[in-house]
Amino acid sequence: MNSGWRSGFARIGAPAPLAALMLLVFALLGASYGYFLQNEYSYNVVCRAGLSANMVQHGRVDIDDYAHLTQDLSIRDGVYYCDKAPGMSFLGAPTAFLFTAVLPIEGATAEEGGRWPLFLDLLTLTTSVFWSAFAGVVLFSYLHARTGNVGAALVGALAYGLATPVFGWATSFFSHAAAAAFLIMAFVALDTAARRIGTGKRVAWPAAAGGLALGTSVSVEYTSAIAALIIGAVIGLSHLKRETFVPLVRMFLIAVGAAVVAIIPTLIYHNAAFGSPFTTGYGFAAVYEETRSGLFGVTWPDAAIIGELIAGARRGLIWYAPAAVAAIVAGVIAWRRAETRPALIVSGLILAAFLFINGGFAYWLGGSSTGPRYLTPALAFIGLALGMSWPALGPLARRVILAVVAVGVFINLASVAVDMTVTEEFASPLTDRVFPLFFQGVLHQTMIYKALKLDGLVTLLPLLLIWAGLGWLILREARKAEATPQKRP
Repeated sequence: MNSGWRSGFARIGAPAPLAALMLLVFALLGASYGYFLQNEYSYNVVCRAGLSANMVQHGRVDIDDYAHLTQDLSIRDGVYYCDKAPGMSFLGAPTAFLFTAVLPIEGATAEEGGRWPLFLDLLTLTTSVFWSAFAGVVLFSYLHARTGNVGAALVGALAYGLATPVFGWATSFFSHAAAAAFLIMAFVALDTAARRIGTGKRVAWPAAAGGLALGTSVSVEYTSAIAALIIGAVIGLSHLKRETFVPLVRMFLIAVGAAVVAIIPTLIYHNAAFGSPFTTGYGFAAVYEETRSGLFGVTWPDAAIIGELIAGARRGLIWYAPAAVAAIVAGVIAWRRAETRPALIVSGLILAAFLFINGGFAYWLGGSSTGPRYLTPALAFIGLALGMSWPALGPLARRVILAVVAVGVFINLASVAVDMTVTEEFASPLTDRVFPLFFQGVLHQTMIYKALKLDGLVTLLPLLLIWAGLGWLILREARKAEATPQKRP
């Protein structure tokens, strides 16, 4: 690793010996996500991408030209808008601006194909792919700083990035993986800021970064607001002492101010499209009208639906993210260690909150979806819980958890390669659709298939070689890092 890179990482707070590992984790996750691209004509992505294209080309916030290609619509005064939170469209706007300056995009060109898949691929690479991979590095760095254990950091980051549906949704211009990424980065930044109080280190910049991440997460997915409150409450209470009260208040004021800055574009969009900063597109839903009731279509949760979301064959979390079970078991073992409890509490509460929200949502199945996609923003915290619990586990528990994580990686690799948007008609998407097509080699979401129409399990070979090469480098650098004494905060 070049000394310039090392010193650069050191200046932003990363221990120099870990610089190579951080870059390798980013490369592994980024290559894994970038190797695939989900349905370019999903209603969800058409509405978001159409908004990005119209904003940068025409200064408009409607999607009239794309209305015939999507059902994720709001209608107000005869004009069609995207009914989603606009954050993903904002994140994609710089890429959309550069792309459309060369190759304009309209509803008609989207329908014809051609440049539309390339447009969606670039939007996905610069939003879901980039931020999910970057969040994996942030989580890795945080877990190492907190535990002093390279293994804990690697297990946590890779479980988050590859052993949960974050893997699949990071390959799409959906909002879920990005919301997960910004939530976990917000927790890391704010907890880091709180831990710096009284140490003489700067508190303002991680507090501001945490606030920006929280605000961005809410603008990407409205339900992140609940998780944001949980993160703030857990961090505040876990660090609250008589001597830290005033500095904590200052820290949270900075964070809230930064969050408001991040949310302002969303409020401006709401006002332009729906007549009020606090009125969302769900209040004008053109097709999925039940989102007009309750809170974005969410009412009191149904216990039976929550049960389905946990263990059901169609959307059950344990089938698509068995690492969640491993995290719960590891958390129980590690609970006696006081330093792990805030992370375990925030992880458990956020998962419970998203189960509560999804269980009361009118369209709880999520339409065409492989797994419980509405729970995805909570799944980054599986990696946090596993990584923080890792030092408390014995050799047998570690081996079992690694095996469970490996199973999760296979399940999510199969899902992302076959289709993350399996239709609702399948009672068990994994056994009825994903696994049969995977073993038949019908892998239509790989970039090799998209570009060359080549199919078969052999099309995964380049990715597996990338995994093998980067895995070997990661193990080599991990041994070096373990042999180098590191300071614990």
